This record gives sequence, structure tokens and C-alpha cells, in this order.
Amino acid sequence: MNKDELIMMDVLSLLKGLCDLYMHGATEAACPKVNTAFKQALSDTLTLQKEVFDAMEQKGWYKIPSETQKNIDKVVKKFAAGC
Repeated sequence: MNKDELIMMDVLSLLKGLCDLYMHGATEAACPKVNTAFKQALSDTLTLQKEVFDAMEQKGWYKIPSETQKNIDKVVKKFAAGC
């Protein structure tokens, strides 16, 4: 892993953590203005996270493994049966 890739992985990880914090803030905020601020911060951070992810994927630094239809069907069947 090169230095740029490592930095981007760290940035992506931090953005994911921020999204989690902002989501919890939005669900817990009793004050409407604070709730709105958390929602806006979450939206902005989700947008930035997607941009970082897309850049990493284009460079081949974040590969999403493809899944077989057999495994997809197995998971669907499991959840349809109530686990």
C-alpha cells in the first residue's frame, strides 16, 4: 500500500466515523436547530465520503468483491425465513 492510498484509507475511515457520530447526534438532538445542524453535517459528510470512495475505487485502491448469485440467494432465503 503506497502513502497516498494509506492516507485516503484513513480519510475514508474518519469520514465513516463522522457519519456515525452525526447520525447519532441527529437522532438524539431534542433542539430542532441542533437536529438540523447534525442532519446537514451528516449530508455533507456523506457526500464527501462518496467522493473519496469514488476516487479510491477509480485508482483501484478500494475493490468491492463481486458476489455469486448463489450466496445472494442464500442470504435472501435466510432473512425471508426470519434468520
